[in-house]
Amino acid sequence: LEDSPQENGVQTNQYSSISPPASPDAQDEPFSTYFEEKVAIPSDVSQVFSFRKLWAFTGPGFLMSIAYLDPGNIESDLQSGAKAGFKLLWVLLGATIIGLLLQRLAARLGVVTGMHLAEVCNRQYPTVPRVILWLMVELAIIGSDMQEVIGCAIAFNLLSVGRIPLWAGVLITITDTFVFLFLDKYGLRKLEAFFGFLITIMALSFGYEYVLVKPDQGELLKGMFLPYCAGCGPVQLEQAVGIVGAVIMPHNIYLHSALVKSRDVDRKNKKEVKEANKYYFIESTIALFVSFLINVFVVAVFAQAFYNKTNIEVNALCNSTGSPHADLFPLNNGTLEVDIYKGGIVLGCVFGPAALYIWAIGILAAGQSSTMTGTYSGQFVMEGFLNLRWSRFARVLLTRSIAITPTLLVAIFQDVHHLTGMNDFLNVLQSMQLPFALIPILTFTSLTSIMNDFANGLVWKISGGIVILVVCAINMYFVVVYVTALNSVLLYVLAALLSIAYLCFVGYLAWHCLVALGVSCLDFGSRVAKMREAALLLTSCALLGVLLSSSQAARPGQDMRCGACRALVDEMEWAISQVDPKKMIQTGSFRINPDGSQSIREVPLARSEGNLLELMESVCERMEDYGEHTDPSTNRKSYIRVKSRSGEAMDLSEATLDSRVTASLKFACETIVEQHEDEVIEFFAHETDNVKDKLCSKRTDLCDHALKMPHDEL
Repeated sequence: LEDSPQENGVQTNQYSSISPPASPDAQDEPFSTYFEEKVAIPSDVSQVFSFRKLWAFTGPGFLMSIAYLDPGNIESDLQSGAKAGFKLLWVLLGATIIGLLLQRLAARLGVVTGMHLAEVCNRQYPTVPRVILWLMVELAIIGSDMQEVIGCAIAFNLLSVGRIPLWAGVLITITDTFVFLFLDKYGLRKLEAFFGFLITIMALSFGYEYVLVKPDQGELLKGMFLPYCAGCGPVQLEQAVGIVGAVIMPHNIYLHSALVKSRDVDRKNKKEVKEANKYYFIESTIALFVSFLINVFVVAVFAQAFYNKTNIEVNALCNSTGSPHADLFPLNNGTLEVDIYKGGIVLGCVFGPAALYIWAIGILAAGQSSTMTGTYSGQFVMEGFLNLRWSRFARVLLTRSIAITPTLLVAIFQDVHHLTGMNDFLNVLQSMQLPFALIPILTFTSLTSIMNDFANGLVWKISGGIVILVVCAINMYFVVVYVTALNSVLLYVLAALLSIAYLCFVGYLAWHCLVALGVSCLDFGSRVAKMREAALLLTSCALLGVLLSSSQAARPGQDMRCGACRALVDEMEWAISQVDPKKMIQTGSFRINPDGSQSIREVPLARSEGNLLELMESVCERMEDYGEHTDPSTNRKSYIRVKSRSGEAMDLSEATLDSRVTASLKFACETIVEQHEDEVIEFFAHETDNVKDKLCSKRTDLCDHALKMPHDEL
């Protein structure tokens, strides 16, 4: 196989699938966007569930949940109520539950690996696909940010009775976002409390409207738990698809995987990692339940008050109350169409000015909070994909400029009364970007080489694959409906060309996912052939791949860790043997002499701690010289050298050389070095005999036969 150049320190070749990321510890940065401090987790709690620990983990889930409450979601909610009444509440419930499952995967990736999704993608994919993936995610962030900033500008316009134009509202939002983003300088918990305050404002504002309108509770519960839409047509179907697209947002997966890094969790301690995953899931459940209630408030208000209302009826209501905005609703019998601006106007016409201003306050809180979290998303994505090493202010300025420039242009040239078309386009844009978050998160959380014991099990792999397939299919339907409504041959041709490129890239990501899951039928001779065949075989091999990888994941993963440990010992012993044993080095000890001086002792240079640490930094690079051998009688795998120390090829009859295997072996080796650094130094520093068995079996349990052996006091 012909090797390609190294990318991000990971050796790849043209036939490899996905190379595991480098050791997370090697990626630590001297600065961080959101983690200049880490929240300590109480360690003096022993019970199975602790509210103190839950409180310590509370924060990231609520910041993540804000994406479920942005102005785009609010607009989708009010349109759902106005067009379908309570009949689509079950779709909202289902979409929120699906979102929770996907957020669980994102949180687990961040907790287990210590890296967020963008960082993992940076270490997994080759340069060109990585850049394309970054651009797609940036498009999603820009689309979401435009909705959020425009939402804030509309709120300012409503609160000022039209005195603040759209462009001025955008500038105000940009300015205050910069100010609020630096609140974390005063403490991470204070920043999280501020977001909690904004969520509370939304709950109170939209809750007030809910109490004011007094929706029919029976119809509400029926619409929420009865998955049926009586008398619904294409309009309601499109609205149902729009709900799913508005709720499940691609950049939020990247955001959540980064936010969970803000807690002080020892990733070397399996118990702490498991506990963190549990509390983060509980917190995310609570946070999304709160966001679901707020969304229900909005749907119910417009379902009760404006379902089946016509434009002429609303025009008459506004005229009767003396509203200056009655001309927004034409004198015809068309069904009422509302957005977040017209929604506030309608509430003011029917329920008085207080309803309008309280609605605007809720929209302002939704837009402001989601704009801030969107900025965090942009920073995490840009830092992770591009490996930026800029100052905090420079990163905020760049990510804000990229997202805000098109928003400002829209605000200048677009009328506040006619933004529904733009919102539909932005929803389509974000729907198209969903595969670029969902496919990578399923891929990486299913790989034992990355997640170790926390990789997805059979149920999660199957359910995750089905959920992602369904969500992507629903959103593609939304895109097709939008494009076919354009009624332009030129736009049809352009859409067709873009669709070909889009589907090729999605197929590429899906191929990576399936090969990583162990679907051997997709592992063809060359990358070009794989790209051509992946699109054709994707549907037929997807379920087969999930089943195969799940049923065979445990044993190969165990063999891989054991083999990596034993290979590490062999390479360390060989490297030590290359140093002159007569060379000594003086090292200080912790023993203090009576005269106050420090004791000095001589140790062999080869076995000094400094030399051992230096060897451990490079020893895993030699895993690429190993091949896989399968015992035909037990089907167990072991790993042996297939290249001599001098680089010459050796007899390959006993082993196979597979770049995917060696990449996984390398990552397993790096994980062992990271997690068992002290043990490795202890054994080699004292010239312990039989290091291989003592380190890999008795001390670390990396080799499964150690489960039958008692731990010795070594």
